[in-house]
Amino acid sequence: MSSGAPGYRRRLASSHRSRSASPAAAQLITAAAVGPRSVGPRSVGLRSVGLRSVGPRSVGLRSVGLRAAWLAMLLALCLPATAAAPAGPTRNLILVTIDGLRWQEVFTGADPQLLGDPAQGAAAADADARFRAADADDRRRRLLPFLWTVVARHGQLHGNAAAGNRIKARNAYGVSYPGYNEILTGRADDARITSNAPIANPNRSFLADLNRLPGFQGAVAAFASWERFTWILDEQHSGLPINAGLREARGASLSWRERRLNQLTRSLPHPWAPSRQDALTHGYAMAYLQRKQPRVLYVAYGDADEHAHQGQYHEYLAAARRADDFLRELWQWTQSRAGYRGNTALMVATDHGRGSGSAWRDHGRTIAGSHDAWLAIMGPDTPALGEQLTPATHYLEQIASTAMALLGFDSWRDAASWQPIDSALARNTPP
Repeated sequence: MSSGAPGYRRRLASSHRSRSASPAAAQLITAAAVGPRSVGPRSVGLRSVGLRSVGPRSVGLRSVGLRAAWLAMLLALCLPATAAAPAGPTRNLILVTIDGLRWQEVFTGADPQLLGDPAQGAAAADADARFRAADADDRRRRLLPFLWTVVARHGQLHGNAAAGNRIKARNAYGVSYPGYNEILTGRADDARITSNAPIANPNRSFLADLNRLPGFQGAVAAFASWERFTWILDEQHSGLPINAGLREARGASLSWRERRLNQLTRSLPHPWAPSRQDALTHGYAMAYLQRKQPRVLYVAYGDADEHAHQGQYHEYLAAARRADDFLRELWQWTQSRAGYRGNTALMVATDHGRGSGSAWRDHGRTIAGSHDAWLAIMGPDTPALGEQLTPATHYLEQIASTAMALLGFDSWRDAASWQPIDSALARNTPP
């Protein structure tokens, strides 16, 4: 294949917690609205009080209502309203990762043993009311309604370890950088990627490879909450446009939304700096999708893992629900646009698992459960088989070649790298 990317063969058949805002705050919300949708700070998920240890004075927002208004205004910038779709061969791909979201919550919903801790205050009681149910199916639909009412109906969910269906991290470490390296490059690298240290990734991602190919050049982009993605995707050498951490949108033709997000990036508190909160990441990704209309978009959310490490189970759940809302927005927007409707695949995964019981907040090489992940896939070339309950084991490193196969390729790099998940591909699935 030309364009400096040997080893590819394209299929010829493919062308391809909420508080009310004050009256003054309401004026800010109205001024920032970008559509008919009415939203509040709960759906933004950036806590309207006590953003971690950062108080309102540290950012000059002296009332709870005014701060809530800023957060609601941010959501208005992040979540456009849209509709639904028919089907054709896969031409575009949206890959999303939700850092550290356990398979247990994905397949059984909120853990009743971890819900409603009185020590966590009113926010925990609110999470208990939102996400508790006697039945696991009900709990998971409450927590992740898009995954369970749309993807489960029209696509596939892999990784219910209780049923023996597993998505595993093959890397030895059970932490984020090795997990993302495995997802994005198609191979674990235990010799060189051993921790979350900020080192340039010596392995080239499938996104970088796509960005060198005719038809994809300049049509691949990545957005991430964790600033480490500039290293994971090796920004210096990959040539990919990457917006991660506290980076602002750049360029002379920015939309109003991107300029406003830049202002909010400068104004809002960032409790996990140099990383940012997911509402900003999602806002930038949506704005770029609308303005540039890339063929391949990668979005990496990180709030769930941040809250888990702090032991805030209610906030972890709220972050998972926000991510589900973001997925819905991404999907609805693509299915309302002619260039994406019916020819776009959506893949969603996590980079690692976590411990169980009191160890739920942590993950790593010695913590059981850290290598258990999950994967959701939906698109025109993926059979609608729903939740996968047949015992089977697949690996995070198969995601890259599965993505390439969905985009119409029959090979990638070498035989060892080409290991797509067959059931995710219509041509490989028995009728």
